[in-house]
Amino acid sequence: MARVGLLVAVLVASFVGGTLSQVQDDAALVPTCREVQQAWVYKSLGPKDLVPTAPRIGHDLAVCSKGKTCCTKRMEDKYLQASKKDFQDVVQSTSAYLKYLVSQNAARFQEQFHGLIQKSENETHHLFRNVYKNMAIEANSLIEGFHRKLSFYVNGAELSVTDSVKDFFDTLFPLVYRRLLNPKMTDMSADYTNCVMDLQREVLPFGELPTRISTQLQRSLSAARVFVQALNLGVEVVNTTNHLVLTRDCTKALLKFKYCSHCQGKPLIKPCGNYCMNVMRGCLASVTDINPHWNSYIDVMQSLTKGMKGMYSVETIMATLPDKVSESIMIAMQNGPSLTAKVQKACRRPRQRNRRASQPLLTGGVRRADKPPANLYEHIQTFVRHLAMSKGFYSNLAETICNDDSLAVRPGEEETCWNGLSYGRYTIPVVDNGFQAQRFNPELRVDKEDATIVNIIDKLKHIKEESLFSDKPS
Repeated sequence: MARVGLLVAVLVASFVGGTLSQVQDDAALVPTCREVQQAWVYKSLGPKDLVPTAPRIGHDLAVCSKGKTCCTKRMEDKYLQASKKDFQDVVQSTSAYLKYLVSQNAARFQEQFHGLIQKSENETHHLFRNVYKNMAIEANSLIEGFHRKLSFYVNGAELSVTDSVKDFFDTLFPLVYRRLLNPKMTDMSADYTNCVMDLQREVLPFGELPTRISTQLQRSLSAARVFVQALNLGVEVVNTTNHLVLTRDCTKALLKFKYCSHCQGKPLIKPCGNYCMNVMRGCLASVTDINPHWNSYIDVMQSLTKGMKGMYSVETIMATLPDKVSESIMIAMQNGPSLTAKVQKACRRPRQRNRRASQPLLTGGVRRADKPPANLYEHIQTFVRHLAMSKGFYSNLAETICNDDSLAVRPGEEETCWNGLSYGRYTIPVVDNGFQAQRFNPELRVDKEDATIVNIIDKLKHIKEESLFSDKPS
């Protein structure tokens, strides 16, 4: 009888002890809201009095658990906004170096290309003022207009380098004809000037130099033009991915991932790494699809860089352009008598001055363009080499974010972490990258591609096509 009494006492004690233990575990789930209040104030999410002092039933919550909770509906709404900002911040911080690399160099190289064109213009003005003084003033607008067209072309304007070169030499010929070949001639009429201009392409007063100049400028400036366009597109890609418009499903998943643990009284618990991967891959589904096109974009930049070296480099072509213009004028002067005869036959003989005009001044020689102060090609090479290190950036973006210890427990170290429901392990498989794979994502629904990202991908495809024609005449 004593043994039976002892057995009953043990069973009762065991039952009561187990019940008390379970009650204690349930109470420990949300024991106090003090830590939640502290985290709330630290994050500057709102007044401290918005946070309950003790757990309540969360019947009004839309995303987090409706059981005992330290959250109210107003808090959940604040957490929703905070989760979106946190996501944007982490994406931007992860891509900060890439953005700096592309944006800084886009401005730098565009400025340097235009600097080379401006240097060529200055050298050409200097050439005319010191060597071809008789027509220096009249040539000012011609020289400025020609170089301005080259700058516009590099900026992406719908201009033809070939036509710009032809127009330059068409307009230059009447000046050379009147001021250098026939200095006694009075001002030519508009009809006579137009006749001389039309003859330029027939009599070729400057030999084959205009054609050579056109070919060299076309090849070098087309590569520079596509390079500048590609740089600006790179800036657009990074800015677009840094300011994603999040779907409602994504923002809910981010809220659950980042802040629903707060509602359970455990704001210091980090999310599980694999849980993080599913949420991030879902929210970044369209962004991940940029990756192969970004890799091709880098290939384009490397290809363009190779085409900007040697005889067709922008530095070489623009530095030697003033000399080539001078050489072309010298060719015309050497053939002065025959050119004059051809013009007079086609355009009638113009009136001559009665007094002797001064001969063209050719003293002083040609001032050669100074060597550029820095090697632009080496700078471009260095930039593209650093850019190439970002291959795979977008396919690895979710993983890079989730490997940040401050955000989540690293994948594989998930014994004790927030799994979206409780403090424990995350046992759900991780989905693959990309939009198509997200139909298996257990954390959020992804049923529509981001139209802005699709547009960016189309632009990346287009720049690849543009690069294929950068060395062909326009």
